[in-house]
Amino acid sequence: MASARDRKERAIVEPRPSLFAISDLHLNYKANRDLAEALVPETPDDWLAVAGDVAHTAEDIIGFLALMRRRF
Repeated sequence: MASARDRKERAIVEPRPSLFAISDLHLNYKANRDLAEALVPETPDDWLAVAGDVAHTAEDIIGFLALMRRRF
C-alpha cells in the first residue's frame, strides 16, 4: 500500500486530467476568437465542455468545435 508521501509525490509527477468548461464565446469578436483558438489541453486526458453562444454562424460553430475536437 502506498504511503501518503508516495501518493503526493506521484500526484506531482503525474498530472491529473482536467475538465475545462467555457461558454458565451461570441467568436465573432476577434479578441474572443483568438483566446478561444489558443485553448490547448494540459494533458492528453483533459476534457473540454462548450456551452451556448459560441458564434453567430453555423460555419464558425462547426469550425471551432472541429478544432477543439482535434485537440481534446
